[in-house]
Amino acid sequence: MNDCISIVTSHYDTLTPSERRVADFMIGHLSEAISMNVNECSLASGVSVATVVRFARHLGFGGYRDFCIRMAQSMNAQVDYVMDIKKDEGGIERRITDVLLACSETMRSTLESIDYAELQKAAELIKNCRNLLFVGLGTSNIVCQDAMLRFLRAGKQAACYADPHANTVAITHYDSRDVVVGISHSGITQEVIQSLTLAKRNGAHTIGITTYPAQPVGQASDIILPTMTRESPMHKVAITSRTSQLAIIDALFIAVLMNDYDNTMTGVLEVSDNIRRQNYSFEEVNAK
Repeated sequence: MNDCISIVTSHYDTLTPSERRVADFMIGHLSEAISMNVNECSLASGVSVATVVRFARHLGFGGYRDFCIRMAQSMNAQVDYVMDIKKDEGGIERRITDVLLACSETMRSTLESIDYAELQKAAELIKNCRNLLFVGLGTSNIVCQDAMLRFLRAGKQAACYADPHANTVAITHYDSRDVVVGISHSGITQEVIQSLTLAKRNGAHTIGITTYPAQPVGQASDIILPTMTRESPMHKVAITSRTSQLAIIDALFIAVLMNDYDNTMTGVLEVSDNIRRQNYSFEEVNAK
């Protein structure tokens, strides 16, 4: 991912608040921004000209003009970048195509970004843990529910709660035998940060799944499994961030399975057999 928007998002958590205003404007108004001069961009972003120039240089460009030239050159790569969904002339086919292409690119980028050494460490922690808790809010909580069911199938004592207070209750009794996985695209979800911080205080192991590892979720994690996403950090509809999170959960599950294949597969097959028996029983009752 070497297009300008990807560069912006990969550096987003290192930008100053005023530079982030420029980044948010750029991400949300590509077609307009590409033709603006530095004065117009500063007015549109609500920051000084110096901040716009500093923003471009912070990303490694010679200046704002250099950034705009690079942005123009990479516009084709940015077509599949997911913005906040807007009404435009493209219609439903264009919007759906953009979203699904972005999801496809997200999967490729996520695969390329996996640090297998860190993934292996995370898999070892989960393999040997007593309790495994997934913590996330909103769309990330849906990913947590998927992760919980996946690891329950493998015989792990996995949990996921919708109520943040329930996380606190559970983690209060955790120690070095337990693992807490915090999932947050932005890395600044307070409830996730609090859960990870409490877990570390109690001696439990922490794993962070986030796009912005320098943010507090990453700082509170012993191991970071980064997600890659073609979304603005301020995106109002989580689409590709969820895709990357699910991909990381898949990778983590496979890593745990391969680390303890016989025991894990025994659990998976036993669950499948019980579900199949349950379905047969249901069909027999309906047949009567």
